[in-house]
Amino acid sequence: MSKELEGVKKKRRFMRKSVTDSLKLIDEALAEENSHARVQVLKDNILSKWNDLTEVQASLSIYLEDSEIDSECAAHNEYEMRVMDYMARMTKYLSVNTHAENSNGSNESGSSLGSTCKVQVRLPKIELPTFDGDILCWQSYYQSVKVSIVDNSALADVQKLEYIMRSLKGVAAESVKGFSIVAENYESVLSTLKERFGHSRLILDAHMRGLIHLPRLSAEDATSMRVFYDKVVGHVRSVESMGEKYSSETLAPVLVPLIVDKLPKKTCGKVGA
Repeated sequence: MSKELEGVKKKRRFMRKSVTDSLKLIDEALAEENSHARVQVLKDNILSKWNDLTEVQASLSIYLEDSEIDSECAAHNEYEMRVMDYMARMTKYLSVNTHAENSNGSNESGSSLGSTCKVQVRLPKIELPTFDGDILCWQSYYQSVKVSIVDNSALADVQKLEYIMRSLKGVAAESVKGFSIVAENYESVLSTLKERFGHSRLILDAHMRGLIHLPRLSAEDATSMRVFYDKVVGHVRSVESMGEKYSSETLAPVLVPLIVDKLPKKTCGKVGA
């Protein structure tokens, strides 16, 4: 193991320990009543720590051998899903407590309590794609939601929430199952979905796995090469759309060897010539 790789892994161990310690504090806070402020602070804290950890994880990939990438991605994704679950739980806790506080402070809340569990909303017709929790589909799904729903000033928050909830299936629907359709939950549901499926590192890992699992081309067949090219470009463009630090130039040390390794030997010879 090189000194550079050893140093990055040591830094990752330290940061993971820090994140894990924070998760224990979150468990304690969520078990208490009236811990709104503490949970909010812990949520901000864990998000900051997680962003730092994902930066370290990204730098680690440069030093890995091809044979190590799958296991490293799997281990990181498992840990990431654990953190995202905590983020979703905190978002839900904050939403429920905020809604309870608002209800207690309203003189009219008692008379309409039974009607807040489910609001039937008459909606104008807007076609949204469905989203079932596939990370690779998140960017196109959210872009459609942002244009048609989030940025649509003609819609009330409860209408926006109704549209979003109707468009969710499978794992995505399960992730926000506990939220009732009331205006106060709109921002919380949106935040929960972003934290669970829209995290940049989660999306990057999904596209990297997609590239890793592309079948290796055995011959310079024009049709196969075109299909391979289209899939590679699709993954790369999706990654680049996440921002400047995910540009193909930045990720070239990882992407180029990965892609070249999938090409026929004859083609690789031409690339290296």
